[in-house]
Amino acid sequence: MPLYCLAYISERVVPDGEDADPDFLAWELEQILQASARNNPSDGITGVLMSTDTLFLQYVEGRQRNVRECFDRIERDPRHKNIKTLVYKPVEQRVFADWSMAQCPASAVDQQLLRSALAVPEGTDEATRLGEVILERLRAGCARIESEGTDQSPDS
Repeated sequence: MPLYCLAYISERVVPDGEDADPDFLAWELEQILQASARNNPSDGITGVLMSTDTLFLQYVEGRQRNVRECFDRIERDPRHKNIKTLVYKPVEQRVFADWSMAQCPASAVDQQLLRSALAVPEGTDEATRLGEVILERLRAGCARIESEGTDQSPDS
């Protein structure tokens, strides 16, 4: 069965009064990573998650059905709004095979690039181009983390 990858970007929904609270944002991200560590291995899903105070960027890979079901859950998650698919395609091999869900630092991808991706219409050539650029920067950022020995995945 072929592997698929899906990358999306979304605006982060934060409860009233929690917008500027870095402790809440860190706690929320940790909850997502822990749920991914619990659920993704049985679904054969691997990937990477990056977040800022206002955005989520996630790349997931696995069997097409499992990737689609994972994304369906994300679309129903109240922590997201304005979800845009950047890339959805078959792939030859996994990029993040060792991580049920790695955490990549927000500094790996330029914030202006992320805002541009959120603003571009979904399904356009520009969305795909921006998605590929962002994915390359995610790969590079995660590779840098691995080489520095500061793996931030819950699997470590």
